[in-house]
Amino acid sequence: MPLIAQALTTMSAVRLYLGLYTLTAVTASESLTANTAFTTFSFSHTDLAPNYLGTFYEGTTAGSTLATAGITVNYDIGNITVTAAITAGVTITDYSYFAWDYSKDKTIERLINSVSDAISKYTNRKFIADSYDEFYKGLMRQKLVLNQYPVNTITSVKVDSAALTAGTDYVTSDRTYLNEGIIFKNDGWKWYGYLTGLVGEPTAPLDNIEVSYSAGYTLSPEALRTLPYDLEDAAISMIADFYGELQQGTVGLRQLTQGRLTYIWSTESRVQQYSSILNTYRKWVI
Repeated sequence: MPLIAQALTTMSAVRLYLGLYTLTAVTASESLTANTAFTTFSFSHTDLAPNYLGTFYEGTTAGSTLATAGITVNYDIGNITVTAAITAGVTITDYSYFAWDYSKDKTIERLINSVSDAISKYTNRKFIADSYDEFYKGLMRQKLVLNQYPVNTITSVKVDSAALTAGTDYVTSDRTYLNEGIIFKNDGWKWYGYLTGLVGEPTAPLDNIEVSYSAGYTLSPEALRTLPYDLEDAAISMIADFYGELQQGTVGLRQLTQGRLTYIWSTESRVQQYSSILNTYRKWVI
């Protein structure tokens, strides 16, 4: 079973957290494989260990030393990009990588999907960047609150099937609003309806506004990452808790008294145990 699109972490991040790896050293010089553009060079291994890279040379180890300022390392996929002009290949003296233990991958995969789905349901949000086409009711207020955020791009906004002009009919430059999933319109969002209740609350029976947009965070590659670390760490910690209980056969057990065995089972869901973190990302639905 593959990871779901809304997975809040990666297989390698969980393996690393659980210690399912062997840090393996490559001590002999290795000539990296160049692509046709001759700017990106690949190691023989992926999942490189940070702080364990040796010296890069242009050509062989007897050649010119490449300045680290001109090199970008992608540790996950095991390659480097050289920004400086070079005329030969690239050699590295030594490095280390994570040799993963894949024996628990099926369990980890299932737990990542389960925990990510549980967090999404608890917070009423989808966190990984995706595209949406949704309909809303106009209530003559200036702020239209979208279902997902932060908003990355707005492809189109239509009111009564008529396209609005970005920057003129509605605000697109206010990052604070977009981070909260809000589209601001100075003259308010047109509505069809009537006033109800003691305070005259606008009630709109028609979804007359259509918004096409993309929203959410980026998990990988690391250079483009925007997903908050505390959110991913909460997911990984939940996964580790479940994994440990599965290995020990103590799922849900919170207390064990040795003398005249007393078992106490938790009635609190795993998500609720991490509510102090997750509530900061929760979209409260009234």
